[in-house]
Formats: sequence, C-alpha cells, structure tokens
Amino acid sequence: MPAVGSLPVPVVIGSTTFDVSIRALVVGLVDAGPGAQDRARSLVVAGADLLEVTDPAAAEAVRAVVGVPVVVPDAVDGVVAEDAAALAVAIARGARVVRTHEVRAARRVADVLAAVHAAAEPEPAAP
Repeated sequence: MPAVGSLPVPVVIGSTTFDVSIRALVVGLVDAGPGAQDRARSLVVAGADLLEVTDPAAAEAVRAVVGVPVVVPDAVDGVVAEDAAALAVAIARGARVVRTHEVRAARRVADVLAAVHAAAEPEPAAP
C-alpha cells in the first residue's frame, strides 16, 4: 500500500468515490434468487464497500435496499478470494479490490493491513 499522505488513488463507481490508497475495497458477491436482498443487506453490514449481483435483472431490487454501489457481473474482473490468508497476500502484493462471499473476513483483513501499514510509516521530520 502507498504511504498514508501520498497521493490519493480515486476509484469512482456510480456517484461514489473510493480512495484505494488507504484500504483495499471489498466487493461482496450476491447470488441472485430468493433472499438476495436480505443477503445483500447482511454483506453491507459485514463491511462490503460495494456489491456484485450475479443476475443483472436483480441488481435494481438490490440497489433499492442497500446504500452502497451495486455492479453486475463483468463490471469487476478478477478471481474470487474466499480464504483470509489469500486475501492478505493479495492485498499485501498490491490488490486494491477483492471479490468475496466472505465479506466480514475480507473487511477485517483489509482494515488490519491498512492499520499495520499506517503504523509502520516513519514520522515526518520536524522542521
């Protein structure tokens, strides 16, 4: 991760802008079907920054009940990470967006790695 205080790296999705120089984004994956809106809500509560809905036809219904951006398949490309260790390695190696069904674990990993990185930064020299 870049140093805190370095130039921001904005990612704009819809009307929401994220700064991925601070922390990797967590994309929660919502399978379409009965209960999709409830699953979407629980992923947001668990810490998803945005949601990817597997069925484009269900995207509007999910958007209506959550306060985060909702994208459809192929809007976010990459491998789905389900293991906390794999997520940590991916973020440490520079991933700025992680896709997962395990949102709570992914958000914790992203937050911890951001905090560790921020704590490891040297203090600025006094003038």
